Amino acid sequence: MMGNLTGMICDGAKAGCALKVATCTNAAIQSVIVTLEGNMIGSSDGIIEENAVDTIENFCTIGNSGMIEADKLILDIMLKKIIAPLKSDYH
Repeated sequence: MMGNLTGMICDGAKAGCALKVATCTNAAIQSVIVTLEGNMIGSSDGIIEENAVDTIENFCTIGNSGMIEADKLILDIMLKKIIAPLKSDYH
């Protein structure tokens, strides 16, 4: 499942959060089906390691260190949506 959801980011969208939960639920079910069929993403792919602990550690590294700049960009985009209407009200 981790190999399937690595690219998902939180963007502060309330309605988007519900969709992301549904997506994760579907990914969990899909992962079980794929595993029961004897398939998997190998440790040579992306952030996947030989064991779950190391895979989760890689995922956390992305979330904690790798997303710092992305968080700033997302916040900038969100603030522009708030500030732009305010500026038009005063001009």
